[in-house]
Formats: sequence, C-alpha cells, structure tokens
Amino acid sequence: MIKLFRQVTLLEYLIKRYLFWILLATCIIAGIERTNLRTVRSVHPASLLQPEQTALDDQRMISFDMNEYHYELTPLFDYTLNGLIVSKFDYDVFNMYKYGRVFPSDLCMIWGHNMLNQAHLNKTVFFSQDCRSCSAQWSGSVDFKHRDLSNNHLVIKDPHIRKILNGLSRGDQVQIKGKLVNVYATLLEGNNDPAAPNGFEWKTSTVRTDTAAGACEVIYVEELKLLKKGNPFAHYLFIASFFCLVALSIHKVVIFIRELKKD
Repeated sequence: MIKLFRQVTLLEYLIKRYLFWILLATCIIAGIERTNLRTVRSVHPASLLQPEQTALDDQRMISFDMNEYHYELTPLFDYTLNGLIVSKFDYDVFNMYKYGRVFPSDLCMIWGHNMLNQAHLNKTVFFSQDCRSCSAQWSGSVDFKHRDLSNNHLVIKDPHIRKILNGLSRGDQVQIKGKLVNVYATLLEGNNDPAAPNGFEWKTSTVRTDTAAGACEVIYVEELKLLKKGNPFAHYLFIASFFCLVALSIHKVVIFIRELKKD
C-alpha cells in the first residue's frame, strides 16, 4: 500500500510538473493527425458517386448585398457533389478584400474512381492548393483520374452553412448541394476602401473534364452535410487538448498575478 501510494504521488507530481508540455505536445500531434489523409480508409458510399448536374427547377437570379458589394448570381444547373476533402483553403484569413468573405473557402475534393481505389492513401500522391486552384501530383504509375477531382469555390450566404464549413477539415467526406452559378459583383456606394475593385466576375465550370484556369466549379451552397469525419479521435483529442491548454494557461496567469500582488 505504501509503495502504491508513493507511485501515485510521484505520478501526480509529474503530471503537475509537465502537464503544460504534455497538453502542448498532444495538441500539436492531434492537430496534425486530424488532417492526415493517409489514415482515412473508410469510404462513405456516396463518395463513390459522380456529381449530379441537372436542369434547374428555379431559374431566378440570386441577388444580395454583403461585405459592401452587390451580388448577382446567374444559376446554370442544380448541383450535388459528394466526396473527400483533400485540401481546404480558408480565404477568411488569407484575403485582401471584403468580397472574398462571400467565398470563405475553396474545397479541393476527389470522388468516384479516385475514392474507389483510394488514391489518397498512395504515399506518392500529393495535393496542393493556392491562388484559387488545386492540383494533384504523384510519381510512378498511379491510377488517378483528373475528372474525379475539382476545386470548388463556395458562395455562402447562410451563417448556419458557414458554421458547418468552419468545422470541416481535410479528410472529411461531405455532401454539397446547391447551384452552379456565374457571379457578377459591383461595389456599393459608400465603400471607403480605395484599393477595392469596382466589380468582378466569376464564371463556373459546367464539365468535369476541363483543367487549368476556369476549370473550378462555383457553387452557391444551399445545403452542406458532413458524411463522415476523417479522423474523429484525433479531431476531438485536438479540441479537448486545445481548450485544456487554454484553461491551464489562464490558470497559470491568474496564479502569477496573485503572487505579484502578494509581493
């Protein structure tokens, strides 16, 4: 009993002494692992399907004002896309102009043939994303179909959908429902940013076989659903360790301030 008591006491001492570093290491490792494509082996059946592009039931123009711009969206097709997020770039952070917040993220996704043979598990396959485009590179012989990969500009007006998007990361399998749209935007009167462009236009791709500039789909998102979390254990471990790390840091600061007041 005495030996056990001493072991527990020593363990408690070590935890108190090194808890911050344990939490920090856990947060970093879990943060990396939660977006690790090589561990995503379970394929949702919907991710094997080809995108559905169908004639519009509602052809009305979509108009709204947001972030000091007036937007006119011309819908071309109803569109449903299921697949795996292989890269996500958030333009809420990396963006010079307010209009970019209407297109908060680009999702680079694969589906169909590429999910059937799980191309993302191949250690020679890498995905990159920048400047509103994405690409796949590999070495050797890889059975990869470019037609089953796309970069998707998401036009989001609904704050609830934006909240779902914020919770997504690389490795998640998702379903996007909405419309393929051409976007035309004009600067509203009263804008005080002299560097802001007076207007801009984005056109969507309507085929899956094109490449390079203009090949991205511009989707007005009406529904966004998580089909399968990529690495759920690492994801929730990251969240837990992060908030514990924040709480511990605040606790240490409070104790430090109290000690200063005593002196």
